[in-house]
Amino acid sequence: MDKFVTIDFEHLTPNHETACAVGMVKVINQVIVQEFYSLIKPAPDERKTLNTHVHGITEEMCANAPTFAELLPFMEGFTEGCEIVAHNHVTEKSVLEKACRYYGKTDSTLYKPSFIDTYNSTGKSLEESCKTAGIELKKHHNALEDARACAELYMKVQSGEIVKPNPDAVSAMGYQKKDSSLYELLPDEKLERTDTPFYHKHIITTGEFRSYPNNRNALLKKLQLFGAINLKSITKSTEWAIIGEGAGPSKMEKLAQMPEVRIIHEEELMEMLRSLE
Repeated sequence: MDKFVTIDFEHLTPNHETACAVGMVKVINQVIVQEFYSLIKPAPDERKTLNTHVHGITEEMCANAPTFAELLPFMEGFTEGCEIVAHNHVTEKSVLEKACRYYGKTDSTLYKPSFIDTYNSTGKSLEESCKTAGIELKKHHNALEDARACAELYMKVQSGEIVKPNPDAVSAMGYQKKDSSLYELLPDEKLERTDTPFYHKHIITTGEFRSYPNNRNALLKKLQLFGAINLKSITKSTEWAIIGEGAGPSKMEKLAQMPEVRIIHEEELMEMLRSLE
């Protein structure tokens, strides 16, 4: 019998211990048989940098929700005997590991579980993967909607409708090569403005941005002209990480281990840029 469960978490702050919602979908023999969604009362985080602009969940909405520890026995039962699937699973892996540690539940079957990652079969964000596969994703960043879309995506992978992308074809997909000049710190006299939050911030960008389709260089140039120090890779000096769709799992894995780095998603970035116009 073929059984798997897809899982998706949202977190209230960049700290993955602050999981605030979970969605789970169980599939048996290519049929969705059970779904589960719950808000989660997040672990406290003194930084108070909220991701509400990404998923719409507020502290007030989670105030009376069960904690991760209270939900864990149900999640263990839901996934028992099933393979666990996620799309770009770094967040889900990190939430389970860090929340289990926070609540002293490292003996759980969901502490550091093995994942099947549908990103490895599409090479694209969940949103773009669904568009390509003809899957309806009604509300991205709703944990249940994302888990359901991931389940449908994995069923198509299993049936052979989706095959792993050829890395040699990436150059033909419209992605731009890195322009080394965009990673230089410009002198103040060449900047558009110096009174910006980006001024002399060490910033890594990863993923694709809807506002700059296949043109991350234009975004890097904008940040550079506002005084940013664009980074080619994550280093100890990284202060901000600007995250687009389909951000690489390896980068997200590194960022998950760097809680001091501020995570900025596209919606927040565009608000910041609009405020400077």
